[in-house]
Amino acid sequence: MKQKIFKSLFAVILICSIFSFNIVSVGAAYQEYLIANGIEISKTKYVTTVKQNNVITRTIKKSALIDLKKELAKQALTEHEQNVEIMKTIGFDEKTIEGMTAENIDSLFKDVVSFETHTVYMKANTDGTTSVISEEECLAVTEGKNTASSVATTSGNNDGWGAWTSEDGYMRMTISCAYIDPSSMNGQKGWYYFHAWYEWLIMPNYRIRDAMSIAVPTCSWDTLNAPGAYVSTMYYNFINANGDASTATVTSPEEMVVAVNGVYSVWDLPDDIGLLVTYMQYYMRARARVTQFNEATSITAFLRYSHTYYVISATPTFSWDLTSGKIGVSVNANLNIHENAYCHNVNYTYTP
Repeated sequence: MKQKIFKSLFAVILICSIFSFNIVSVGAAYQEYLIANGIEISKTKYVTTVKQNNVITRTIKKSALIDLKKELAKQALTEHEQNVEIMKTIGFDEKTIEGMTAENIDSLFKDVVSFETHTVYMKANTDGTTSVISEEECLAVTEGKNTASSVATTSGNNDGWGAWTSEDGYMRMTISCAYIDPSSMNGQKGWYYFHAWYEWLIMPNYRIRDAMSIAVPTCSWDTLNAPGAYVSTMYYNFINANGDASTATVTSPEEMVVAVNGVYSVWDLPDDIGLLVTYMQYYMRARARVTQFNEATSITAFLRYSHTYYVISATPTFSWDLTSGKIGVSVNANLNIHENAYCHNVNYTYTP
């Protein structure tokens, strides 16, 4: 009897050992696959972060968002302060949060059950081309720019603002896909808030009027005057000729344009006349519904930022471009207008 028990235990231990070995082997193979494809995955209690090809994806699922809100509710924080903490937990930069109005921050998570962001850093080269770069490279250059500006301010050498001579611009583009609780939309499934942040971490030297857009061809867009459906704001930091730092916020100077596959907004950029603009953020929010909301489908969201500048003074006009993979607002070019287009596409999966 004892021999039978011993043999049975030995068999169980052997099976468990083989099973554990297979799990370890699969895990090691998976890690090798991730490394070979340049994929980095990290997880915290609430957020999963994936980095691949210089694109940073952060996801907080429904259960994690509920748990985080419960945890924050236990603390002596206002609802707004809780929302700021959620943004920090998801990975938003302090500068991005600083540039948003309190109302827009509080709208980010209202009636939202899950939240996903994609962030990419871009360099605006002096030859008119753009390139995607790493977060580390962009922030290192930005720090160099800020240091040069600080030296110029403290030394009183405002002519050229110190040692910084590069004419390249650097931009951070972020889009979020926030799924809206169907119970807050009269039981209708498939509604999303699409949020976009276009941030000039280093401003381009030449500027007139720019346009920002979000396009999601598999969605139908809410009516323009629907409450809370659309918003567009501009925020920027600047230093005047006396070295004094200040900020400015402008909200929706013009209505956003709703096109067949998305939305866009146009803004005049502040000039460096008697001041130095050190940072600028454009924030957009738009509400849309997946067309096929009763079945699982892939969603592709297109970001496009059209930066214009001129050789001889002229006024740019904009149109909706559907002729290429870079869907969004573009400039109707003429001999006087130049355009740099900053584009980024991301994919989501909708599950009803």
